[in-house]
Amino acid sequence: MKFDSQTLERLSLLDLRQYSGDLTAIGEEDRKLSNWLFELPVVVLATAQREVCEDPLYNICFGAQGEYSHFFNVRQRVMQELSRLANGPGWNLLSVLFDGIYVGDPEDLLYHRCGEQKRILHTTKGLGEKLAEVTFC
Repeated sequence: MKFDSQTLERLSLLDLRQYSGDLTAIGEEDRKLSNWLFELPVVVLATAQREVCEDPLYNICFGAQGEYSHFFNVRQRVMQELSRLANGPGWNLLSVLFDGIYVGDPEDLLYHRCGEQKRILHTTKGLGEKLAEVTFC
């Protein structure tokens, strides 16, 4: 199933805003669409070169390639892998969004995209870089 990139980018931005504490970011119609997307099958394909980010992050993303019966399974897998590497604050350094997998904690990724560099808490190599495409089937 093909979705236009603008819709997926918009929903991804709303998802980041909500994660960052703006609980009113996603309106009713967008929430219904987001919830529906979470249940759809997807294919994940790593598109970035290894040197774009830290090796452990790249390895997680590369390992997440494949077909999934639900989008939420991708997010769940990546979060589980990240939690295995956790050694304190700032462990959530990948964001699984509707339009791809990106380097950065969701809140830091939002600040990076908005040009609010001073608010970024967890700097990491490749912040904001897209590591993988997510395609809805």
